[in-house]
Order: sequence, then C-alpha cells, then structure tokens
Amino acid sequence: MLKHAFISCAALPLIALISLTPAIPALAGTPEAPPPSPAVVQQLSLPSLMVQEQPVRLDVGGQPFAVARSTLAKHPDTVLGQLASQLGTSKRDQPVFIDADPAYFPYVVDYYRFGAPIYVDRSVDIRKLVRELSLVGIAIDEVRDIQLPKQEALQALADRVAEELYADMNLRPRELRIFDESGLKIKSQYDSFVSSLTVPGTGAYLDSIKSDGQDRESFLMLVDERTRRTRVATGSANFVRPFI
Repeated sequence: MLKHAFISCAALPLIALISLTPAIPALAGTPEAPPPSPAVVQQLSLPSLMVQEQPVRLDVGGQPFAVARSTLAKHPDTVLGQLASQLGTSKRDQPVFIDADPAYFPYVVDYYRFGAPIYVDRSVDIRKLVRELSLVGIAIDEVRDIQLPKQEALQALADRVAEELYADMNLRPRELRIFDESGLKIKSQYDSFVSSLTVPGTGAYLDSIKSDGQDRESFLMLVDERTRRTRVATGSANFVRPFI
C-alpha cells in the first residue's frame, strides 16, 4: 500500500509535490527577512554579460557576428561606433556587411569590449591585426597596445636582437658594442638599447628585461641561444657571441 502511495506521489507534477510539503513555522522571536526588491532579483538572475538589447548583426567577410550595441557605442568615434548610433534601436532584417577579415574580427570586438591591450599569441600576424583595426577607425600602438604572452614576448625580443647581430657578424652593430664576452658593459647604454626595441606585442615587458629587470637573465640566455643556433645554421665559426 505504501509502495503504491509513493509511486502515485512521484507521478504528481512538481508544483503539486511542493504544495504537499508542510510549511515549517517560523521560530518565535525571529523576524522574517523582507522579500528582495525587483532590482536585486534582476541583478542576481541576470549577469552583466547578458545584455537585454537588440544586437547589431554584422556580416564580416561572409561570416555572421552579433555584437551588443552598447559594446560598439563605447567607442563612438570609430566606424562601428557610428554604425551603432545610426541604427539606434531599429531592427534590420539583413546584417550589415563589413568587408574585413573574419579571422581577426574577434580581436576587433575585444577592443570594443575592453580596450587596450589586446591579448594575442605569436600565431597572430600583429601587423595585419593593426591593419584590420584601422579599417574600423581604431588606431593603436602595435608595441604597447597589443600584448603577447610573457615567454613568447621574450622570445620575440631575443629573435630581434639575434637578427641584428647576424646582420653584421664580424663587427657588432654600434648599439650592441655595449656587450662584452662576460655580459653587460654599461647599464645605461644597455637600458637605452632595450628601450629602442620596437617588436610588436612586447612593450609591456621592456622594463622587465632592462639591467635591473626581473627577466633580464632569461632574456640574455634566449639571445645567446638564438645566436648559437644562427651560427650553427649558417656555419659561421667566427660569429661573435655577445653573452656567455
């Protein structure tokens, strides 16, 4: 009998089961908490990333995108910011076509959402990304406003220094004569040289590889590794090692 009663209860709709649950009386002397205001309920149930508005529908090089109008409006002086302003709250049956590379457009949207820096890895052609950003009226510094992961940035900087050393194998470039066989020679000249490096995506790490920077030793080891590799690949026995 109890088994049949349990089965019949399980078959009831959820709301019916709730109505069968006895109410628990409040403890004497304990004030009941007031119901939350509608604003609080909305804040808890609607995360900030869920935007209650008609998105701007775009066709970027044949690939569909939908971006919140308020996101594009953060940069009103750009092409897409002006587009969002012109569309207002009106609905369009067809997306707006943008003649751009869809592979780079997510980075463009990231800039509208968060501003600089734009985080990328070395698989991204930074110069092409800068060009795609310029198409929509966004002008950025490719060294400072685009940021590679730390280790990739140090490798890119070391590659640049090794290239400059390889360009003049027997005589070091004038700015690199600050190095000697035992390491750094003149700190101020070294720091000036580091500041002159213009490698896209590395600006955030230049201070860390200066003479008093925490990543200087790692950077010098990477440069040494790349100069060794270049010497072996080119068969240049007389290549001058700038570091030990």
